[in-house]
Amino acid sequence: MFKRSFKIRKAAFTLIELLVVIAIIAILIGLLLPAVQKVREAAAKMKCQNNLKQLVLAIHGLNDNRGMLPPLSAPCADPVYSYCITPPTSRYGAHVYTMFHFLLPYIEQKTLFDKMSPSAEGGGNIGAVVTAYFCPSDNSNLRGLCLTPNGAAWSWANSSYAGNYYVFGNSAIPTPAGENLFPESISDGTANTIFFGEVFGTCGNSGAVNGPGTTCNLWADANGSWRPGFNLGMNRSVTTGYPPAKMFQVNPHFLNSCDSTRLQSNHTGGIMVGFGDGAARFINKTISSTTWATINDPRDGMVPGLDF
Repeated sequence: MFKRSFKIRKAAFTLIELLVVIAIIAILIGLLLPAVQKVREAAAKMKCQNNLKQLVLAIHGLNDNRGMLPPLSAPCADPVYSYCITPPTSRYGAHVYTMFHFLLPYIEQKTLFDKMSPSAEGGGNIGAVVTAYFCPSDNSNLRGLCLTPNGAAWSWANSSYAGNYYVFGNSAIPTPAGENLFPESISDGTANTIFFGEVFGTCGNSGAVNGPGTTCNLWADANGSWRPGFNLGMNRSVTTGYPPAKMFQVNPHFLNSCDSTRLQSNHTGGIMVGFGDGAARFINKTISSTTWATINDPRDGMVPGLDF
């Protein structure tokens, strides 16, 4: 007798079943992405907070060693010009540095500091990306470097943080090379005074990376429109007195609507700042302009509002 052979048919998805599976996967991905983005933002915010805390603690260590707060920056960055160099009789000596140079040994970057020279523009090593000066939420840079070719700035490293001119400058003269006594110069108390705030690495409002007015926040550059400071004057020069601080920006486009004369944040709903007592706090964008001005001015004698 002949035996019949049977072939077992393999089960397969029909086209409709395949489409249903793809649709379910797409829905799941759509539900998962916001959660992943929230986790990433929370991690980035925490990193920024830790960096700000580290910077303020470094200020305290530097002040303890030098007996004076560091200057926000020298008048400018090129030692070829004598007016760029700070007086050799100062506690911080003759230099063309910003305050971020002097903080290097206190954030485990002494090797980099030892390579810097006051006879070089910006101290030399201007393209060194320092992790503690970089916030992962700041997307206005290329691997930590400035994006604009203006002034050949794209060879300089960014800083995602800036120092408060009212704390580290001297608006009575006015000059960014303040070298103020601490804590005497902070009569309102360190817990009520912002020392550092967030900024975009590259900032402009023309829509173009090489547009007029597009600048960067460069940790090694003491030149006016590039220096890592806020509460300065027009083009980040200097201002007299302590006028009310400009409100910070939240989520501006770094090339379409960024104002380089104020702080900027890429976090949702507010900005991270570092206070003089070592606390790093998230300030909600709903804070009043009066309270914001009060916590920026170290000696106005005002008590912050209830929204602080």
